[in-house]
Amino acid sequence: MLFKKYIIAVSGGPDSMALLNKKRFFIKAVCHINYHDREDTDNDELIVKNYCKKYKIPIFVFDTRKDDISKYQKISNPQSFYRKIRYDFFIDVAKKIQVKKCFIAHNKDDFLESAYMTLSKSKKNLFLGIRRKSKYKDLVLVRPLLHKRKKELEKYCVNKGIRFAVDYSNFSDIYLRNIIRKKILSFTKKETNKLYYKAKLNNIKNHFLIKMIDINFKKWVKNSFDITFFLKQSERMKNYLIYNFLVFNNLVPNQNKIDQICSFVSKNKNHKNKKKYRLKNDLFLVLENKKFILS
Repeated sequence: MLFKKYIIAVSGGPDSMALLNKKRFFIKAVCHINYHDREDTDNDELIVKNYCKKYKIPIFVFDTRKDDISKYQKISNPQSFYRKIRYDFFIDVAKKIQVKKCFIAHNKDDFLESAYMTLSKSKKNLFLGIRRKSKYKDLVLVRPLLHKRKKELEKYCVNKGIRFAVDYSNFSDIYLRNIIRKKILSFTKKETNKLYYKAKLNNIKNHFLIKMIDINFKKWVKNSFDITFFLKQSERMKNYLIYNFLVFNNLVPNQNKIDQICSFVSKNKNHKNKKKYRLKNDLFLVLENKKFILS
């Protein structure tokens, strides 16, 4: 059991079922979320449960019809709603069984889609695509399949006789990501490689700065978002710290909001009474006791 240091997120799709099979000797428990957002999600759950039963892997299931989701009801964006539920669930399971790492089955297609979306929006992100490792609160997220296309993972499952579910909502144009997905699939091999290597070269170029931002943000978290620490940073670093602060708190960052927050902090840094900045309708950034606090 010493080498079983991971939980794994398994939807039942070919990506996560392939990763589950490849990494099952390192997995302490499987996490599955049944959102009931399609009529056949119970079938997805059954596929995952049957695999876990076959290999005697503990499984934890979050069911949105049975488990409490009241604290998420104010999240209006569906994708943010789903994301918050699943990552909070992963945190709960990880704490319960005392592990600190979680496998996520993002693949090369996901990497390409994310890079394309960022470039098409002209966002000034230092990093393009999806990181192989990242953190959600205290949980380390590990993505070992970023070099594999979805088609390769489907083929792997077929060859190994592993059952998997097909999420038909992936082919709907309801979500922007699905539209981007179709666009990427229409690319020639040359166009795909051009996008992939453009993202990889961008990430190599910005590697040192990204590392410095990560180090400073970790220090800031450790200092409970201390205002004094923040004010000591360069203007450029302040921008990146606010960006990460918003992402850390599941808020959508944009440059206008980042500029406003930096200005707000600068103007109110010496006030003894708490000052508030509205992030959205029911959420404020509060400067109190020389700390950044969400209220």
